[in-house]
This record gives sequence, structure tokens and C-alpha cells, in this order.
Amino acid sequence: MLDSVMQSVSYFNSDIFFNINPALIKISKDHLLKILDEVVDNALKFSKAPGKILISGFFSGNEYVIQVVDHGTGMTSEQTMLIGEFIQFDRMLYEQKGTGLGLSIVKKMVEIYNGRLSINSIPGKQTLVSINLPVFIDEIN
Repeated sequence: MLDSVMQSVSYFNSDIFFNINPALIKISKDHLLKILDEVVDNALKFSKAPGKILISGFFSGNEYVIQVVDHGTGMTSEQTMLIGEFIQFDRMLYEQKGTGLGLSIVKKMVEIYNGRLSINSIPGKQTLVSINLPVFIDEIN
């Protein structure tokens, strides 16, 4: 369950803005937190300081869409198609730490719940990560 939130917070050198509509979505709380942790962590890592990150949640038909937008390094369309286990892009350029499993984990977890992950990015400008998850039907009536 997502609670209604509309606020902003500062985190390191980034400002995070929230615009979340309340919803009952079909996913465990722990899995949702892991998904959000991975996506927001990437947004923070690859945003230009000071960066602005927008996290929004809204209904679209029978789905709830969570979007995370950052204005950072971005990815090419080829890179977004290659997201998988142990793949890190431009590692030497950005001195990344970690295993490269973050987005791969997110994708698998979203798929377990019959959801979809999409990434739209403009290199050097921004990345938009969209997570579509099913909602409880009573929630949208």
C-alpha cells in the first residue's frame, strides 16, 4: 500500500520531490521497498549535483504507475535494452560501486507481480523509470 504523499526532501546534494496518490497495489511491502530503493539509489548516483529527482505515483487504467525521474547522466537506448545481471555502463567514468544487479532485480521483481518496467532516457539529460503494477480492482471503482 502506498500512502498519499506530496512533499519534498533534501538528500545529500539532491532534492527529491514526491507526488504520490494513495493506492492498494498487488505487491508485498518488502518487495516494493526493494524496488524503490534500487531505482531511487540509481537516480541519486547518476544525478548531477545538485540534482532534482521526482517520484510520482498515479493510476493508469487497472495499473498503478510509479515513476522516478532524474536529471543526470542518462543512458542510450542500446544501454537500456542491455539491462541485465552484472552489467554496469561507463563504470570507469562514474566509479560505480556494486554488482550491477540493481535494475535486473527490479525488472524480475516487477515481472513476478505481472508488472512492467520501462526506462526512457536521454543521454546527458534525464532518465525516466516507470514501474507499472496491477491494482486491486476495488481500488479504482
